[in-house]
Amino acid sequence: MAELRWQTLVIAIKTLNIEIQKLESECDNCDGPDLPDLQELLLDYTRAANDLKSAYLATYTPNSNLPSYESLVAVR
Repeated sequence: MAELRWQTLVIAIKTLNIEIQKLESECDNCDGPDLPDLQELLLDYTRAANDLKSAYLATYTPNSNLPSYESLVAVR
């Protein structure tokens, strides 16, 4: 498998984090028949986010110019 550039990881992590926050809000506000589908999608997104986190942390070093993972997923 080809390695992703750190810039790609940063964009993917930030974008996925925003989508996870939206899905969490949707799940909190949904009590209809769509809830199981939303929860399943949230689980898939969360698993993908964990994969991206692992890939990012594998390339991250504290003395690099890369932002910390925590700063990428900070709630704004």
